[in-house]
Amino acid sequence: MFLIACKQKQEKNQDASNLEGFYYEILTNSDGTYGYTIFKEKKPLIIQEFRPGVKGTLGFVKRRHAVDVVKLVISKIKDGEFPPTVVKEEIDSILAK
Repeated sequence: MFLIACKQKQEKNQDASNLEGFYYEILTNSDGTYGYTIFKEKKPLIIQEFRPGVKGTLGFVKRRHAVDVVKLVISKIKDGEFPPTVVKEEIDSILAK
């Protein structure tokens, strides 16, 4: 689940105050898809270029899907799940929005 990021554009989130010490950046991959990096106390914790929980190396087509998944992952970490597990059904639910 841990990946090393390539050259990507990064955007910091605007709602860090709600994430209790965590923040994330949305990555824009070279193919125009999105991933994310989760930070804890300014240190990268998870770098995820591609959709977790599914086979392949496809990022999120829509930025808002990457945002929804990164918030889900952070909530799992805050609930004590580390490494956090995201299953295909959770991804499918977010992509259906």
